[in-house]
Amino acid sequence: MSDAEEDLVPAESASPANRKPALLTALAIGGILLAVMKLGSIAATLPWLFGAQSGQTSGLGSEMQERMIEYQRLMGEVQQQYALYQLLIVPLSLITAGLLFWAALKALKLAVRGDVWMRRAVVSAAIVDLVGAAVAVFVQLAMYDAMQTAFGGMEPDPDNPTSQIMAVAMQAGFYIGVGGSIGFIALELGYYYFAYRFFAKRETRALFEQ
Repeated sequence: MSDAEEDLVPAESASPANRKPALLTALAIGGILLAVMKLGSIAATLPWLFGAQSGQTSGLGSEMQERMIEYQRLMGEVQQQYALYQLLIVPLSLITAGLLFWAALKALKLAVRGDVWMRRAVVSAAIVDLVGAAVAVFVQLAMYDAMQTAFGGMEPDPDNPTSQIMAVAMQAGFYIGVGGSIGFIALELGYYYFAYRFFAKRETRALFEQ
């Protein structure tokens, strides 16, 4: 076949790798990575969900020990209060993360209806994540109230600076955790929005029509 004849080969006969837009590849790989991150995040919540808490209070002053015991008691109440919601959200999040992983693999391979499954995956994941974020807001507020109740108004102990360091570290860890959660949710929703729009385009859907 001459060079001129090769130029006339229809686009449909080109290999999937040659027809696949770079943005499609990026979104598919991003979906796989996001699904893995979601699975890791779910795994990290399991100890909290099942009430695993650290009872380490050695090296603290007597007042700090009492406050730590009170804080752990209050946290146990928060866990019990929101246990049912978490037991519903965690399995749903697990399912949507698995669906996103599977759909992203189909999209990466340009499998038939891969675009349809990507749209379904991001919509379902967005709904579950928004519900989970709403529950997380109430959990974080309850945790903040517990921390303020246990450690609010604590007077500095010059003989035991470890107590003050512990209190400051817990507050800093709380705010860092809240900020990280907000950033992760924003990242997820941004990905869902752009992925849905991309896989809903007519030219993108045409890539999966085989």
